[in-house]
Order: sequence, then structure tokens, then C-alpha cells
Amino acid sequence: MKQVWHEFEQWLRINRPEAVGTLNEAAAESEIAAVEQKMGLTFPKTLKTG
Repeated sequence: MKQVWHEFEQWLRINRPEAVGTLNEAAAESEIAAVEQKMGLTFPKTLKTG
């Protein structure tokens, strides 16, 4: 997932540089757990750890 995100950021820098600074930081483990609980599901480990 880290590689995919890196490629996405590179694409943004080239194609939409004004959007680069608008992205949020990565979610904390506790935030992810809260969303999983609220949605009643578990995200794949590769999505959570990158």
C-alpha cells in the first residue's frame, strides 16, 4: 500500500500540484479500530499497515 500511495502522491505533484497539501495524515491505529467497530468489519492488514 505504501508503494501505491507514493505513486499517487507523485501523480498529484505532476497533475494536480494544488491538491498535494490538502491530504490528511495517516489515521492512527485507534482511529482505524473505531471505524472498523462502527462499520462492523475489519480492514485488510495490508491496508492498515501499508
